[in-house]
Amino acid sequence: ISFQHDWQGYWESVSLSDVVTKLDGVGHTCYWPGDDKLWRITECWQDFYGYKTYGFVVCVNRNLAPQLHERMEAKFKATIGA
Repeated sequence: ISFQHDWQGYWESVSLSDVVTKLDGVGHTCYWPGDDKLWRITECWQDFYGYKTYGFVVCVNRNLAPQLHERMEAKFKATIGA
Protein backbone atom coordinates (compact mmCIF):
# COMPACT_ATOMS: atom_id res chain seq x y z
CA ILE A 1 0.00 0.00 0.00
CA SER A 2 1.19 3.51 -0.69
CA PHE A 3 -0.62 6.77 -0.10
CA GLN A 4 -0.10 10.49 -0.06
CA HIS A 5 -0.29 12.32 3.26
CA ASP A 6 -0.94 16.05 3.46
CA TRP A 7 -3.24 18.61 5.09
CA GLN A 8 -6.08 18.66 2.57
CA GLY A 9 -9.24 16.67 1.88
CA TYR A 10 -9.37 13.41 3.79
CA TRP A 11 -6.39 14.38 5.95
CA GLU A 12 -8.03 17.55 7.28
CA SER A 13 -9.91 15.47 9.86
CA VAL A 14 -7.87 12.25 10.06
CA SER A 15 -4.56 11.74 11.84
CA LEU A 16 -1.73 9.75 10.33
CA SER A 17 -1.19 8.11 13.71
CA ASP A 18 -4.72 6.69 13.66
CA VAL A 19 -4.32 5.36 10.12
CA VAL A 20 -0.93 3.74 10.88
CA THR A 21 -2.35 2.19 14.07
CA LYS A 22 -5.32 0.74 12.17
CA LEU A 23 -3.08 -0.62 9.44
CA ASP A 24 -0.79 -2.16 12.06
CA GLY A 25 -3.86 -3.85 13.56
CA VAL A 26 -4.50 -5.64 10.27
CA GLY A 27 -0.88 -6.69 9.79
CA HIS A 28 0.79 -3.78 7.98
CA THR A 29 4.05 -2.01 8.78
CA CYS A 30 4.33 1.54 7.42
CA TYR A 31 7.37 3.60 6.46
CA TRP A 32 8.37 7.02 5.15
CA PRO A 33 10.20 6.37 1.85
CA GLY A 34 13.26 8.33 0.78
CA ASP A 35 16.05 8.07 -1.77
CA ASP A 36 17.04 4.42 -1.25
CA LYS A 37 15.99 4.75 2.40
CA LEU A 38 13.04 3.79 4.63
CA TRP A 39 12.12 5.16 8.05
CA ARG A 40 9.62 3.01 9.94
CA ILE A 41 6.54 4.77 11.29
CA THR A 42 4.86 1.71 12.84
CA GLU A 43 5.98 1.32 16.48
CA CYS A 44 8.42 4.24 15.96
CA TRP A 45 5.96 7.12 16.13
CA GLN A 46 7.40 10.57 16.80
CA ASP A 47 5.09 13.49 17.62
CA PHE A 48 6.40 15.54 14.68
CA TYR A 49 5.13 12.83 12.30
CA GLY A 50 1.68 14.27 13.00
CA TYR A 51 2.49 17.61 11.35
CA LYS A 52 0.44 17.91 8.22
CA THR A 53 2.89 18.27 5.36
CA TYR A 54 3.07 16.76 1.90
CA GLY A 55 4.61 13.30 1.76
CA PHE A 56 4.11 9.66 0.98
CA VAL A 57 3.74 6.59 3.16
CA VAL A 58 4.37 3.01 2.06
CA CYS A 59 3.12 -0.04 3.94
CA VAL A 60 3.64 -3.78 3.62
CA ASN A 61 1.51 -6.61 4.98
CA ARG A 62 3.72 -8.69 7.26
CA ASN A 63 1.59 -11.82 6.76
CA LEU A 64 0.80 -11.68 3.04
CA ALA A 65 4.24 -10.48 1.91
CA PRO A 66 6.75 -11.66 4.53
CA GLN A 67 9.75 -11.57 2.19
CA LEU A 68 9.00 -8.00 1.13
CA HIS A 69 8.52 -7.08 4.79
CA GLU A 70 11.94 -8.55 5.62
CA ARG A 71 13.57 -6.56 2.79
CA MET A 72 11.87 -3.36 3.90
CA GLU A 73 12.92 -3.93 7.51
CA ALA A 74 16.49 -4.55 6.36
CA LYS A 75 16.39 -1.26 4.40
CA PHE A 76 15.01 0.53 7.48
CA LYS A 77 17.79 -0.88 9.67
CA ALA A 78 20.41 0.13 7.10
CA THR A 79 18.87 3.63 6.99
CA ILE A 80 19.23 4.10 10.74
CA GLY A 81 22.61 2.37 10.87
CA ALA A 82 21.42 -0.54 13.02
